[in-house]
Amino acid sequence: MPQSQNKTQANQHGDSEASSLLAPAALNREDSSETSSETSPDSESTILEKLQNFYSRNIGLFYVLVAQLFASIEPFTVKEATAGFIAFAGVLFVARPAFLFPESWRTLSELESRSVDSDFTADGGILPPAKATPQERTIAILCAIFGSFAAATAYATIRVIGKRAHSLVSVNYFAVLATVSSFLIIMIHPDLQFEIPKTIAEWCLLLSIGISGFLLQLLLTEGLQREKAGRATNLIYVQMVFALIIERIVWGTTPPLTSFIGSALIIGSAVWVSLQKKAPAEPRPLLDEERRQQ
Repeated sequence: MPQSQNKTQANQHGDSEASSLLAPAALNREDSSETSSETSPDSESTILEKLQNFYSRNIGLFYVLVAQLFASIEPFTVKEATAGFIAFAGVLFVARPAFLFPESWRTLSELESRSVDSDFTADGGILPPAKATPQERTIAILCAIFGSFAAATAYATIRVIGKRAHSLVSVNYFAVLATVSSFLIIMIHPDLQFEIPKTIAEWCLLLSIGISGFLLQLLLTEGLQREKAGRATNLIYVQMVFALIIERIVWGTTPPLTSFIGSALIIGSAVWVSLQKKAPAEPRPLLDEERRQQ
C-alpha cells in the first residue's frame, strides 16, 4: 500500500475515526466467560474473564491512538456519532458480553444449549456447530485485539490516501504482502505445510474465500475513498446481521431475542446514516502530491 509523504495535514480527525472505527472490534468479540467457567479451573476462568473484560472496555483506546496517528480530513457530525453508538449498542445486544448480560438475563433454552458451546440453539444446519476449548477462545480474543488495531490502521490509512491511488493498487499491495507473508510462515512453521485441495468441495470453499475476500477489500477501499470514514465504517456493523443469517443457514443455530433486538438497532442506525444529507465539504489544504498532479 502506498504511503502518504506528508502527514502534517492529517491532524484534524481526533475522535472522529475513533468513534467510527469501533465496528471491527465488536464484530470479532465472542463471549468466552461462560464456556471457560465450565471446562477450566477457577483460576483459568478468572483470567479469561478479566481478559475479556479488559478487551471489551479498552479496545476503543486502540482506535484513539490510531486516530491521532492517521487522520481523516473531514469533520465527524453529531448524527453520525449518535448512529455509531446506536449500532455499537446493537452489537452489544448480539454479542452479549458477560459483564453486561449476566446469567439471570438469559433464557432457559439458552442455558440448556451448552452442547453447541454458545448461547445459540442448534437445529439442523449444513454443518455441525464448531466447539472451542478455553485456550482456543483465549487465542481468538488475542487475535481479535490485534486484528482490530490492524483494521483501524488500515481504514485510516486508506482514507488518508484517498483517490490519489486507485483502489486496485491498494488491494494489490495487500494481496502481495499477504501471499509473501503466508508463504514464509508456512515455510518456517514446523506444524504447517502447503496442501492442494483434493475435492471439488474444498476448491469451492477456498474459491469462495478468495472471491469474497477480494470483493471485501475492493469495495471497502472504494467506499472509504468515496465517502467520509464515519459514514462508511458505520455501515460495517451490518455484517453482524449477515453473520447471524449465515450462521442460521450453515450451522442451524437460532439466535436469542437479544440478537434480533441488536440486529434491529444495527440496521436502523445504518439506514439512518445512509439517508442523512451529505454536508458540503470544507476546503482543505492540498498535499504535496496533489499539488504536483495539478
